[in-house]
Amino acid sequence: MRSCILITLLSLACGSRLRNPSQDAKLQPDEEQACALVDAPKGSFDNALTLVLPNEKDASEFLAAAEKAEDASATPTAEEKKEWKAAMAEYVKAQSKMKNSQDKLLKAMSNMLEVPAVNTAKVNTMVDAKKKDMLVVFYAPWCPHCQTFVLHDGKGSPEKAPLEVLNRGIQASGADKTLDIVRFDVAADREAGLPKGFEVKHIPTIYMAAADGTKTVFDGQGDIIAFIEKNSAKTKKIAVAPAKPDTIV
Repeated sequence: MRSCILITLLSLACGSRLRNPSQDAKLQPDEEQACALVDAPKGSFDNALTLVLPNEKDASEFLAAAEKAEDASATPTAEEKKEWKAAMAEYVKAQSKMKNSQDKLLKAMSNMLEVPAVNTAKVNTMVDAKKKDMLVVFYAPWCPHCQTFVLHDGKGSPEKAPLEVLNRGIQASGADKTLDIVRFDVAADREAGLPKGFEVKHIPTIYMAAADGTKTVFDGQGDIIAFIEKNSAKTKKIAVAPAKPDTIV
């Protein structure tokens, strides 16, 4: 299966992004625009230079094992081994500092988002209540396509993330009276699993959970507004005003 190429948080991924809530937008990625859940990073040292970096304990263990292996090798010179060890130690230290910085930035970005984060129990409760339609976006912070749809606009601005733009458009139209837009981090609590009736193999994945209990996955074809209107139970004829230039991604 195609591996997901992981990138740092502020790099611009090639995933699809919503330009205007009233325009056609391919929000449900195909294999070229999504990350498979099986590709989720395990947080090992092999994930260097990606969003998920090793913790200090894992990095130290890796460095110790690598140094032991190199010490046993007769090929490099003593001077080469010394230079390698110094470079590795510097690299591991930089990795740890970068991880701390990225963790802080992720938290800060998430705190700025208006689309509410939900967990498994919350989604199950909302679906079972059948009071409102609900658009659920399944994502993970390590997925570059998710980052530039849910977390930011590719330039680091959370307020201009396509999902945020869509949410503001829905609110401006008054459709939020019958429709909730929420985000579900599949990496936040893997033990709890997915909410009932949802199947997610790639991320981001977008579902319409209608108030009548039906669930429909967005296949990326056509306009997201038309998708909502077609597959909702209560949210019809959404009049979304054109987005202002500074809110278009």
